Amino acid sequence: MGGQGVVRLELFSLALLTEAPADPSPDAVMASSDQHSTVLDTNGLRVVRMTLEPGEQDTWHSHSDEMVHFLVAASGRIHMSDESTMDVEVP
Repeated sequence: MGGQGVVRLELFSLALLTEAPADPSPDAVMASSDQHSTVLDTNGLRVVRMTLEPGEQDTWHSHSDEMVHFLVAASGRIHMSDESTMDVEVP
């Protein structure tokens, strides 16, 4: 992956909590409370902030349908439940 140098990954995840995720894994805040924190949780809308230092990984966790907003340009690798990976680069 190319990139803009080594930076801390910071993002906000906005999820409408209409149904429980199909994946039985714990949610991100429960699984990786060192990297994830709840900013807002009201009336079915949840906003979570995630911060990862360069080279840091978080624990396997589930996701609801969500929209993600990255605060800084970064690149990373996402490990999927079927053991495949997806490289991402955010400009």
